[in-house]
Amino acid sequence: MKKQNVLITPTLLDSFDFALGAPPSWKERAMKDFIGKIRREKMTFPPWVQRGIEFEDAVYDTCRRTRPGIPITNGSDKFKQVCEAVRGGTFQTVFKKTLIIDDLPVLLYNKTDVAFPDMILDIKTTLKWKGENKYLSKWQHKLYTYSSGKSEFQYLIVQWESETSSKIKDIFYIPYTAPNFVDLEDEIVSHIRVLFDYLKRENLYDDYFHTFSNNKR
Repeated sequence: MKKQNVLITPTLLDSFDFALGAPPSWKERAMKDFIGKIRREKMTFPPWVQRGIEFEDAVYDTCRRTRPGIPITNGSDKFKQVCEAVRGGTFQTVFKKTLIIDDLPVLLYNKTDVAFPDMILDIKTTLKWKGENKYLSKWQHKLYTYSSGKSEFQYLIVQWESETSSKIKDIFYIPYTAPNFVDLEDEIVSHIRVLFDYLKRENLYDDYFHTFSNNKR
């Protein structure tokens, strides 16, 4: 009988890391959010996060409606800059890869914003630019490059003017090149084992296996 997969996403690993490493003032909330993610509880987000989703949709729609070689004319100069950065790519491409970890099939699931033949680009929106390490310390670029086989990745960070404004204040680019894929796989597998050990120790593995990974009981 075929074994059921368990699911790994970049946001799950990031939530796990934040829950473990959060400062005392954030610890309880970070752990609650992590457990809520495993249990697929409905989460609420501030309005500026929803604006980010709408912004990405507007970028994709503008690129789809503008023929190659034709200049993009609508929107601010910074909006057009983002559109030009993603033109020619395919949007919302899913890359999957299955690893066998301790005899368990583990499905890495990654939905990219923009995929080019040799690169993946991800759009982020933020209220405050906090430097490259905020993004490079996370798992998205590692799982995306490993799962897709594309060694080049770039974050495109859009900073809003304010919490209530849809005006772009600045744009930042963060490039990443994956190391040897064997080493990257070792890093990913090692961290997934840490996650599994924690889930079993804290009696959260059943929620992870059945609810987050959507396996029948």
